[in-house]
Amino acid sequence: MANLITTKDFMDGLVFDGNTSVSFTWGEPPKKSPTPERVTYNGTTTIVFWSDNTKTMVKCGADEYDREIAVAMAVAHKLFGSKSKFKKFAANGYVAMTVEEEAYREEIKEAKKRERDEADRQNNLF
Repeated sequence: MANLITTKDFMDGLVFDGNTSVSFTWGEPPKKSPTPERVTYNGTTTIVFWSDNTKTMVKCGADEYDREIAVAMAVAHKLFGSKSKFKKFAANGYVAMTVEEEAYREEIKEAKKRERDEADRQNNLF
């Protein structure tokens, strides 16, 4: 079974050094985590530039924009790799898929493949 991380483990693993650096340590620590180097704000768009020469852009609606939340979302996006992985973690308390989710995902893939194969067979009849 895959290692699952709980919300408490996640929050305990966040380390704030008092500046803008955030790191996460759980299990094997990464060799070198990128740190935020600069943040720019342009209207409701926030761009975080990282030490590994990448950037993360976050856009919010005008009525709900908050700079702190925007930077936090950029850090979460960088930490998890995508907004959907972060949202799944926030909703479920873990990122890894359960056995049932993996099985369901495989069933969907196989069903779509069968539909494509059937459509190809029908197209080849004419």
